[in-house]
Amino acid sequence: TTGKTPPPPPVRSATGKTPPPPPARPGGANPPRTASSSSGSSAGGGGGGYSLDNIRELRKTGVPSGWDSARLEAYLTEAEFQAAFKMSRADFDALPAWKRRDKKKAAGLF
Repeated sequence: TTGKTPPPPPVRSATGKTPPPPPARPGGANPPRTASSSSGSSAGGGGGGYSLDNIRELRKTGVPSGWDSARLEAYLTEAEFQAAFKMSRADFDALPAWKRRDKKKAAGLF
């Protein structure tokens, strides 16, 4: 024996199926991506995988649980972030709060 205990079996619901994974969070695993999306990274812990249009639609219909609705820009792909804000994530994060808010309003994320 190696002295290690085997991992526990997966948790199963009453139907016998494995439940879905927990929702993605900024800085953690990226949320599911659309077919045309690509992932990016940021100084704050990684870019998301959604397009600006996807995020705007989610904002109208309700963001998934576990998402930080005050930081929807964190879920944009790197390319979408650059197109929406015309700057890097690091430059955006360095802006004063009022400027970030104005830019998010202009992009339809506030």
